[in-house]
Amino acid sequence: MSVICEPLVRAKIVIEIPSDEGSGPEDVTTWAAVGEPWAEIEHKDGDEDQAADQQYARGNTVFTIRYSNAYAGVNARHRIRFDGDNYDILDFQKVPAIRARQLKITAKTRKD
Repeated sequence: MSVICEPLVRAKIVIEIPSDEGSGPEDVTTWAAVGEPWAEIEHKDGDEDQAADQQYARGNTVFTIRYSNAYAGVNARHRIRFDGDNYDILDFQKVPAIRARQLKITAKTRKD
């Protein structure tokens, strides 16, 4: 396991929820955007996985957004899309801040 040490990044992310999964064995999950908030992005620990002879990095990332009612229902069914990657939500918590509440979302890169 290697540690990824990158500076904090501030960028737009997309929070999505699955929609209309269908009922047949061939159905594909589609995703609908809930919102596109600005987030402070902090990459945490990471490791590398290998699948189908391709190596890729997997690691936890913390996305900190300004809390609002629009994101009150964010949970593990949602995912985050950022910089061409999809992230599964592992944990989320409201954090009181000096001027406004924040929502810290810990997520892991998906293997899509």
